[in-house]
Amino acid sequence: MDTVDVPLCLDSTNPQALEAALKTYRGKPIVNSVNGEEHSLEKILPLVKKYGAAIIGLTMDNEGIPNSPERRVATAHKIVERAEALGIPRQDVIIDCLAMTVGADSRAGLVVIEAIRRVKAELGDSTTTSCASGDGHRRCSSVP
Repeated sequence: MDTVDVPLCLDSTNPQALEAALKTYRGKPIVNSVNGEEHSLEKILPLVKKYGAAIIGLTMDNEGIPNSPERRVATAHKIVERAEALGIPRQDVIIDCLAMTVGADSRAGLVVIEAIRRVKAELGDSTTTSCASGDGHRRCSSVP
């Protein structure tokens, strides 16, 4: 199988599929879709550690995407703490505060901006990002 030498962002919640991709990649990939769900933390984070990847941690949990910045921030803390407990450096954890469409919820913009502000203030070294995908096209903005 051929491998690539360009940066890759791998997006799968299937541990077997993810490990197959991580085994083949020679660089430092980013694993997307790690979240606050126990399955994700228990199955995906150890693979991230094993292969030296970075992660994008989505601020959602077993109950879905929180409507409040407080719960999103709590989920961000949980992801960072679990990653660090496995030896994944904080600088390898990117938190996605999940921008939802304002057309569906007029508070969505305020919620994500407050979540980003608090994650940056409370988790300092982490990079925060937010992506919108309401029309099927993902657009991300990074807040270093």
